Amino acid sequence: MKHAALGFRAHSGWTSLVAISLEEGSPLVLLRDRPHLVKTFTYEFRQPYHTAAKRPPAEAHGFISRLRVEARGLSYRVVHSVQMNLQKQGYELKCCGLLLARSTAPRKQALWR
Repeated sequence: MKHAALGFRAHSGWTSLVAISLEEGSPLVLLRDRPHLVKTFTYEFRQPYHTAAKRPPAEAHGFISRLRVEARGLSYRVVHSVQMNLQKQGYELKCCGLLLARSTAPRKQALWR
């Protein structure tokens, strides 16, 4: 089986996801997706810390805890589904990466040519 890797970039209530492999030393995109990390895709749930800040501490803690459990469950199902999809294509998921922040470093002109 060929190897594949997943990459993620988290956003508010969703994540970008890409599955790649190397073919003859060049990256090959196998899958792109934009799965939701909340069941209810509204401002209240996509921006949970802003929502929680307006609530009493005990209520805010419970709200964040519930959304954390929900996000873990949704993300687990997405990764499992991608893993099964890749296996059907003859790829084995070997690693994952999570981009934590945007780069503020200036891009070199050569990258755009």
